[in-house]
Amino acid sequence: MLTKIYKIIYKYTALQGDDVNMRSKVSSISTLPLGEKIKQIRTSQKLSQLDIANAIDSNTMHVSRIERGQTECAYDQLCKIKKALNVEGAPLTESEAEIFKSRLWLWNEVMTANRLHDANTMQEELSLITRLPFEKDLVLLYTMLDIRLLNKKGDIVTAQSRLEAVENEVKNSSIEIRNLFHRNMGYVCTWHPDWKSALAHYIKASKLESDDLKTDAQLLYGLGRAYFTTGKPFHALSYFERAYKEYRGDSSNTMGPNIITELATCYMATGRFSKAKGLLTTSLAHARSQNDEINIIMCLVKLGIIYNKLGQHDEGLNYIEQAVMYIKPIEDISNDTSFVAAERTKLMNATILYNKAALLLDMKKHPQCMEVLEQGKSLAEGVPQFNMMFDALMCAINLKKRENRQYIETVVIPFIKNSPEVYTALEYCELLEAYYRKHSATKKAYEIAAIAKEIYKNMLYEEDSAG
Repeated sequence: MLTKIYKIIYKYTALQGDDVNMRSKVSSISTLPLGEKIKQIRTSQKLSQLDIANAIDSNTMHVSRIERGQTECAYDQLCKIKKALNVEGAPLTESEAEIFKSRLWLWNEVMTANRLHDANTMQEELSLITRLPFEKDLVLLYTMLDIRLLNKKGDIVTAQSRLEAVENEVKNSSIEIRNLFHRNMGYVCTWHPDWKSALAHYIKASKLESDDLKTDAQLLYGLGRAYFTTGKPFHALSYFERAYKEYRGDSSNTMGPNIITELATCYMATGRFSKAKGLLTTSLAHARSQNDEINIIMCLVKLGIIYNKLGQHDEGLNYIEQAVMYIKPIEDISNDTSFVAAERTKLMNATILYNKAALLLDMKKHPQCMEVLEQGKSLAEGVPQFNMMFDALMCAINLKKRENRQYIETVVIPFIKNSPEVYTALEYCELLEAYYRKHSATKKAYEIAAIAKEIYKNMLYEEDSAG
């Protein structure tokens, strides 16, 4: 396909020159003479002028004149030279490079649409650019998009290694390349997970806009997740709302269910339960129609939490019990052939049981709560955060014990105050403060209130994460 396009471009530019109003806004597309490009590719492949002469049924003197720009290279001869250099379909004129660049951006759009089969096919075709030593900017652009495909496939280790290898080159490259670099790095950081670094990279990407790369739904979603996961739901909310607005206007956006769930979670964290309930009810119906088990579970759990917060405990428990039906036995998890899938299932099970236990605690059904907590702890084995959260609920059942209050204050609250569970940290502060006021421990109550005030301040304060 590209060869046919280049044939038309070649004949057109032969009449009107290489400017044809197609010159890229990125000035670093190579403007080397055609002959010099041929020479660079030939020498990089350790081929002689005689090798090229034999391929085009000519002699070394003619090849030398082509390379020095002393004679024109006919289109048929150029095709033979490209074949001899194993770069058929690669762009050698400026106009061809512009066409190739547009194909790279199309590749980016294909990945955005999650058409991975098509993206893999295009990757094989577009990898030709790496054989052109003079097209440094286009090679870097290809590299950033190729790394994005690695991220899409879940090959995070390779993606990170390649990003680190080109980091110094990227610093002096075009806006588009730096934007893609920081998007890729942000995504890699979420897998470690290092959400603070991810946020810094996403912020940098958002400040590097161009005609080809603007702050789209995926970047907005990344910013929202990074802010939310670092305990700043109010900042996250604005980004998720913008991402949701874009999603609603783009039915092809495959991130829709994730955006809705995250936006609803932010509404919950900021006390807007009615808005969250509306979104989750719609999302649950869609997830059930698609048999999307993970989103079904998340919607059920979050709806259970919402109804509990609204004081409708029985309705909340009903939703949680529906989620409980999706819990998989521990033996099924251990026999899972995929370690990642097994860990995901374990976390999902623990999430369901933790929220069921929390709801039962609010309903003051302490024996049932303890029973669920014991079951949850066995399922959350090897997941430190959930073990701690289950222990926290056990401590909350009996605040009369000094060690239980200390554990919540000195271990649990400091651990979760800069996490997605920041609102839970505030709930524990409220619980402890109420306990101390009830027992006339006024000084201690003020200390807990001060901790809650500091958490609120951190929730609202935005660091200059872009550094």
